[in-house]
Amino acid sequence: MLVTRHSMKQLLIACLMLPIAGPLIAADWPQWRGPNRDGTWTETGIVSSFPSTGLIPKWKAPVGFGYSTPIVSNGRLYLSDLIAEKPVVHERVLCFNARSGKQVWMTQHDASAPDWFFNPAQMRGPGSTPIIHNGRVYALSMFFGLKCFDARTRTAAHRLSDRRREDAATTRRFRLEVWRGGFGRLMEGLLAGDD
Repeated sequence: MLVTRHSMKQLLIACLMLPIAGPLIAADWPQWRGPNRDGTWTETGIVSSFPSTGLIPKWKAPVGFGYSTPIVSNGRLYLSDLIAEKPVVHERVLCFNARSGKQVWMTQHDASAPDWFFNPAQMRGPGSTPIIHNGRVYALSMFFGLKCFDARTRTAAHRLSDRRREDAATTRRFRLEVWRGGFGRLMEGLLAGDD
């Protein structure tokens, strides 16, 4: 199934409307499947059923292609996406104020893609979800670039490949593993000692 910009926007809206009762965002959800990577939400005061009139969106934001799950940390929501404008794709990491939906910052990396990528049946976006670790956002692009930004300011902290040049085998293993799966990859082992 082709994921369109409209369907990604609807997914983002749905994720933001889940905590209907109480504050919009109460606890951090800093990585795929939550704080403990187990998909367990421990908040209290949630509704047991949706209103018959449906949910009322708190805010909406346009986003591109991708399968990234929104993550939340310190009142901000982060998401990876991709905008395709043949022959270039714009791989982005977006940061929003979780309460208002106002875009706080965005990064963009342009990459070339083969012609077949622009076929609607082939087009997709990043398959991984960003992660927050020690005040930094790590995001894996669709074309194997691992970026690191200060979560508050978007300042580029470093690129993993630059820091680990001496360990080319680690980078090759990481790229191979991403190529084989692409979705829900854990970066924990690569972030160890990243202070």
